[in-house]
Amino acid sequence: FDVCVSAKGSKSVMHRCVKVEVKPCFYCTVPSETLHTIASKFQTNWMQIWSANHGRMDELLHVDTEGTDPWRETKNPNHLKPGSLIRLGPVYHVPVNTTVEWLLEEFRTTRESLMLANPALPRAAKHIKSGAAVCILPDICTQEREEWLRPKSKDSLFA
Repeated sequence: FDVCVSAKGSKSVMHRCVKVEVKPCFYCTVPSETLHTIASKFQTNWMQIWSANHGRMDELLHVDTEGTDPWRETKNPNHLKPGSLIRLGPVYHVPVNTTVEWLLEEFRTTRESLMLANPALPRAAKHIKSGAAVCILPDICTQEREEWLRPKSKDSLFA
């Protein structure tokens, strides 16, 4: 992303722009947020986010965490320190000729969820550039999934 600012003085105007690299699938918390409120923003489930945050993020994800506090206390989803670095889910590196529709079907997610987690993707995109890193928030731990896992008959192995 390009971030540009302009400053106007009495005799001159200055413009400065900097490039900011935003790693996919990361979120920095603000006061009073919980995993539930963050999950709601990204149309996912709090357990999706909780399960993506085990271990030391700076070591596991090869991310510079300077200026942030990686969330390491994964025991309570309701206690998040403001400024904590949260991983939203897995990052998928897109192979050649990948369509958005294939991603949605393969990972059981929605276009809206994909776009929320990947603000750099054009909303009307049909194909994704080969090699792109895409944040995937698969549809896990939903009632539909729970119903799918429930035994259908008395003859089931899990009955």
